[in-house]
Amino acid sequence: MLIILTISRDYSCDRLQEWLVYYDKPAKRYCLDQMNFPEFKLPIDDKSIIYSRKFSLPVPAEKSLMHKYLYKELRAYWYEFFESANKEQFIGTGKFEEPSRILMLKKASESGYSIPAYLLTTQKSELLKFLDNGFRVITKPLSAPHNIIEGQNDMAFRASLIEEEDVAHLEENFYPTFFQQCIKREVEVRMFFFHDKFWAMAFVVKDEDHTTDIWNVKIRREVPIRVPQNVLESTRKFKAITGFKTGSIDFIINDGIWYFLEINPNGQYDFLIKSCNYQIDREIAKNVI
Repeated sequence: MLIILTISRDYSCDRLQEWLVYYDKPAKRYCLDQMNFPEFKLPIDDKSIIYSRKFSLPVPAEKSLMHKYLYKELRAYWYEFFESANKEQFIGTGKFEEPSRILMLKKASESGYSIPAYLLTTQKSELLKFLDNGFRVITKPLSAPHNIIEGQNDMAFRASLIEEEDVAHLEENFYPTFFQQCIKREVEVRMFFFHDKFWAMAFVVKDEDHTTDIWNVKIRREVPIRVPQNVLESTRKFKAITGFKTGSIDFIINDGIWYFLEINPNGQYDFLIKSCNYQIDREIAKNVI
């Protein structure tokens, strides 16, 4: 039996279920944003495979202390669920938080990937020393990108280029901030992997477009791209080191070098299917159990 943990608006999971029916593979989908309580018991059958597609618990709309407590208890339940399950049964991640950005960069370097220089600091002096390396610098969230809307203001916390005037206005000590070397983009790549299968898509933009966040580029081409053998080998090592069986990795290419940027261990691949006509859902259905 395949147990799928996701949300109700996971359209790629809709297609996956159709292929599972086609291949006559038993599966049960649990949409966590529609569950008032877990519908299955611990421990999980050792023969089941748990595919954590989009693990996200809805934050209670009620802000009372009782609702906060119950939400905390529900999170604790799922923690017990993931801890008690055999890790060999898992595909994806059962964690509430994104993986450590810095740890993933270290693991990527150990795997043979090229990575941009980076700095996590609260001190202006350390940032100035980092800038002395002579390359341009960006800042990005340590966690996932986020948008906050307050009144008429829509604040997007994404990758942003650091300018001299930004540094000049900083206090000597500031909020913990992640900085990274800005690699000049020739092409950006999203690669999705599932076990030992790989699919990659390139974002091609105009040479004069220097927007640091690819998602802010309105005019771009999304095309299939062949992954070099050395990058595939590094990916296999990275999988072995981290234990990830699936995920989406973002790269930026400059002068033929593929720089590892980050990974989403659950893996988003819907637009790879739409832009590149990859049959990813079918391949997952064939190989998941």
